[in-house]
Formats: sequence, C-alpha cells, structure tokens
Amino acid sequence: MVLGLIGIAGYATLVGAIAVQLRRIESAGQLGAYLQLGAGFIGILTVMFPIMIFAIAAFRPERDRR
Repeated sequence: MVLGLIGIAGYATLVGAIAVQLRRIESAGQLGAYLQLGAGFIGILTVMFPIMIFAIAAFRPERDRR
C-alpha cells in the first residue's frame, strides 16, 4: 500500500509537468492545460482513495504480532 501511494506521488508529478508544458504552448489555449490537470488529479484520486481504504482496513493494532 505504501509503494502504491509513493507511485501515485510520482504520477502526480508527471501530471503537473505535462500541464506546465501544455501551458507553455502559445498556439493552444489555457483550457487544455487546466483540463489535463483536472483530469489527471481526478485519476489520482480514483486510485488513491481505494489504496488508502485498503491500508486502513489492513491496520489492526490490537492483533498480536506472532
């Protein structure tokens, strides 16, 4: 679960970098960059929330560690 969350952080960096490069294109409008940024972060949330829920469900402090 931790590796999944670290991977999502890398994906968030990639989404941000692509949005910045899209903003630098003068012929294209700013709307494309903002749409890409929004869609990328919706995709991140779609993957991140189930990973967090599974990590919380797997954590049981009352269980013996044998």
